Amino acid sequence: MYSFFGKETAIILQSSLKTDPYLFFRCIRKKKNNSWEKWSKNEGKAIKFTIEEIIMILRVLQKQQNSWTTYHRYNEIKTQISFTMQNTEQLFISIDQYKKMLGIAQIEVLRRLLEHILEEKIQFATGLEINNNGKEENLNITNKSLYIEEKIIQ
Repeated sequence: MYSFFGKETAIILQSSLKTDPYLFFRCIRKKKNNSWEKWSKNEGKAIKFTIEEIIMILRVLQKQQNSWTTYHRYNEIKTQISFTMQNTEQLFISIDQYKKMLGIAQIEVLRRLLEHILEEKIQFATGLEINNNGKEENLNITNKSLYIEEKIIQ
C-alpha cells in the first residue's frame, strides 16, 4: 500500500495479494469540517483496476500516450476515470469527484510501483506455470514485449 496525499485529496494504491489479477486505487478527501473521509463509514471511493488497465495507466506514466480515459460500472453507478500528463512533470488523475495532481517524484514512484506490481501479477495471477514439466522458464517483460525463454532440463 502506498499513499499520495495532498491538501484536499488522497489516492491510496493498494494491492493485497500478488495472486489477485487486480489492484485498487482508494480515494478519500477532506470534508468541510477538515476531517478526512473514512473507509469504516463507507466514505470515499475504491476503484478496482485489472491487469489490462494497469498497462494502460503505465502507458501514460511511460509517456507512450498523453492520456487514458475509461468508465467503470458497479451496482449501476458509472465512474469516469482519467490519467492525463499535463506536461513532463505533472500527472492529473481524475476518479469521479476525486482529483489529484502528482508531481515528478510521485509520478516516478507510481510508475515504479505499477511496473513491479504488474510483473508480479503477470507471474502469479495469470495461471502462467513457471518451472513445470521438466522445463526451466524465464519470464521477461520489457516496455514493448513479453517473451518466455524455455530450456529443457534433463
